[in-house]
Amino acid sequence: DVDVALLSVQIMGQMRELLESYRLARELEAVASSRQLSFKGGTAPSTGFVGLYTALATCSHVTAYGFSRQANRNTKSSSYPYHYFKNYADAEELRAHPHHSFTLEGDLLMRLFALGALQVCEVGKLAGLHNCSADTFSTSDSNERQGRAPPALSTLNLPERTSNHH
Repeated sequence: DVDVALLSVQIMGQMRELLESYRLARELEAVASSRQLSFKGGTAPSTGFVGLYTALATCSHVTAYGFSRQANRNTKSSSYPYHYFKNYADAEELRAHPHHSFTLEGDLLMRLFALGALQVCEVGKLAGLHNCSADTFSTSDSNERQGRAPPALSTLNLPERTSNHH
């Protein structure tokens, strides 16, 4: 049996709002503690973030792999490449897409990891991260979660947005 889901345009809007609210919350935290914090790039979610959001909304266990948390758009970056496919003519030029903020998405990814909402495979970089072994994950509650924002996101305590952007 195969379940098929269709992502609506509203999901992209929800993810953009999530990224905007998270950016605001992190910047307010930085101001309150007299730290400098700046996330370069926009709030258009990357394809990987769309997949992550969808997985958090539909699966009971999620493991993220291959996310670059660097703003570096240099094609020789030591981090994960922007695209997993390099054989396409535009793969490297799309790396400079100004509408994504990989540092913002990466910061949110690690916040969700710290909250226990997902596992992150990044072998050898940070202690305590998932080792990417062949674990079996259950998706038994996926039908109950379809159509709702991922529950882990409610634990982020994001500020209310006071104006509509975009």
